[in-house]
Amino acid sequence: DIDGQQLNFGKDAVTLTGPDGVAKVLVSMKGLPEGAQIRDFDISADGSKVAFGYTIGQTDHQTWHIRDVESQQELLQDPIQFHSFGVMGIRFTPDGEGFVHPNWKPDGPKIPNNIIYRDLKDPSQTKTFFQGHEDMILPLEVTFLENGDAVVNTRLSYVEVPFFATVVRPTQAGFQADDKPLVPAGNIGCVVSATDDAVLMRTDALGDNYGLICVDRH
Repeated sequence: DIDGQQLNFGKDAVTLTGPDGVAKVLVSMKGLPEGAQIRDFDISADGSKVAFGYTIGQTDHQTWHIRDVESQQELLQDPIQFHSFGVMGIRFTPDGEGFVHPNWKPDGPKIPNNIIYRDLKDPSQTKTFFQGHEDMILPLEVTFLENGDAVVNTRLSYVEVPFFATVVRPTQAGFQADDKPLVPAGNIGCVVSATDDAVLMRTDALGDNYGLICVDRH
């Protein structure tokens, strides 16, 4: 469910059904290659845009589109592709005017050391949203907060912890990551949810030590 609405994956479309029973098309499968399977998606805060990534067959290479929900018009001149194994997809900024995604090309290096920002007014131009440390393997997720900050969750290897969680703040020049991680590496797992004041995280699974911790950002 999304805000009390039912998400449905059908053969011809992905729809969102409200309490009134009316289904709204989020993604039409028309125009996508035969065998395309939607793996991940994001909806802008105002509900006017949808980003979705699909794969064909047994592959870890995702192709991402961004569309206007009402008209289903493509908002990107060219789809964006990146290797999808264990990494985040496209995520809209809170104002819906831009988006971020991992810089991991199917035909390029397999270690994505940064996350890219693009403005929908000119998606061909990119800025570095988050420059990962040299040991970073996987950018897991970006969680945007109401005040414009974001929590970037990254991982140092494919299987074992530690994880990192770092706050990125918008600046006049672009984006600036805090010098220190939100919590020390190895103490946490993925971000579950976040607000301007606190971040809820899953603790790591070493020694079966599952649980949740709440980190006060102040």
